[in-house]
Amino acid sequence: MNDMHSKWNGVCCLNHEKVSSQVTVFSVLCFFVLLFFQLVFGLFFESDFFSMLGGVHLFTICSFLISMPMAVRLDIVSIKIISIFYVLIGVSIQFLFYRVELGSDFGVSPVDADFYHSLALLSSQQMMLGGLNTILEHGDLGDFGFTFITMIVYKVPGDPVVNMKILNALIHFVSGILLLNISVLLNFDRLMQKLLFVIFVFNPAFVFFGASGLKEVLFSFFVIVAILLLYRAVVGGRFFDYLFSLLFIFILGFFRVPFPLFFLGGMSLLVFNNYTGKMRIIIKMLIPVILFVGVFFVFGVLSEEFERILGYNFNAIQSQRLGVESVGVVEYVALILSGIIGPVPSFDYDYQYSDHAFQIIQNYIKIILSIYFVVGCIQIIKCRMVLYYPLLMIYLFNQIILLITAATFDFRYVYPLLSIFCLITVVGMTNGLFCKKISYVVIFVTSILFVIAYNFR
Repeated sequence: MNDMHSKWNGVCCLNHEKVSSQVTVFSVLCFFVLLFFQLVFGLFFESDFFSMLGGVHLFTICSFLISMPMAVRLDIVSIKIISIFYVLIGVSIQFLFYRVELGSDFGVSPVDADFYHSLALLSSQQMMLGGLNTILEHGDLGDFGFTFITMIVYKVPGDPVVNMKILNALIHFVSGILLLNISVLLNFDRLMQKLLFVIFVFNPAFVFFGASGLKEVLFSFFVIVAILLLYRAVVGGRFFDYLFSLLFIFILGFFRVPFPLFFLGGMSLLVFNNYTGKMRIIIKMLIPVILFVGVFFVFGVLSEEFERILGYNFNAIQSQRLGVESVGVVEYVALILSGIIGPVPSFDYDYQYSDHAFQIIQNYIKIILSIYFVVGCIQIIKCRMVLYYPLLMIYLFNQIILLITAATFDFRYVYPLLSIFCLITVVGMTNGLFCKKISYVVIFVTSILFVIAYNFR
């Protein structure tokens, strides 16, 4: 077995009592800065924070911010029990808002969600083989995984939409448990594990995606399973762990086509840097060959999808998403900044026509925590924490694709790798910056200026 824990370097374990007080201060400041944004932008945009939507916002932000100081005081079992209620209640509140206020089961202008629902509903009324043929005939390969699972859920007695919301909540909770298993392999202490679990499970982004009929919650689950199996394979060196990790890496292509390539690169780097078995020299020599064969296999199976993607007019996609005729240096700088510390909360309360209002809290939390994510990245590179290099590689590959397609402002394309973001963020918190008052100044000044600039652009 590899001595994986010996490769844990450069992380400063913090005094738990000091972290407890700092987390509380951090949460209170986050809350008041958000209220400041609500009041300031309420003067310029049509908004009513004390509306039903404001109630949803208050629930999500308070749940997250209260959970952080709670995490450093309660034991992990208590946090898990509370989180079960949170995921179920959070999705229920958002779902009821959709039905009561918007008259929709999936939110505002849910083009993709309606498509998934209609296709799954149609295929669920057929035998299994016929349903598979229907999905393949009418859907893209990158949507096959989610639509197939939705089809199976829709075969269960009861309201199919409600059943799917409940599954999303349970899947998210299980994802948090699996993420804890990854943190054990990375030698997180108990405090770090609790912070990781809270930042991921109580993240407001789940409430939005879990209630909106989109594939991101299930997609994130399969990403976490693939990462867990990958690290278990390297720790234990067992053949079947490698086999199952490859299987789940391949399955990711049925949620978003390029992802198997990202993970094959990350897997190769992890094995190359950390394999210490008797045949390590031979294995490391074979890695480039295995990587080439794996990439060739993925391209062969998904060739039609890759040809379709490569045929896109990316200039047109960028212009359409950014709302400009041509994309220049300023736009690329904004895309890069958004990719690093965004997406940026857009205080647009016209929720009858846009879902921006429903993503304010999740984007706000992401931009605050992204400062620690950046610190974590620096820490990993500075201290040569090679166990994290594959995670950085996978995250970077995805960000490059999002930059090319001008999609860094959309949380939907960030959410599947939220687990990686949370892991690295916790590393950043253990750096010691978390307990320095100057960090609050940097975090809040940077976030406030960027949010204001974006909303008044």
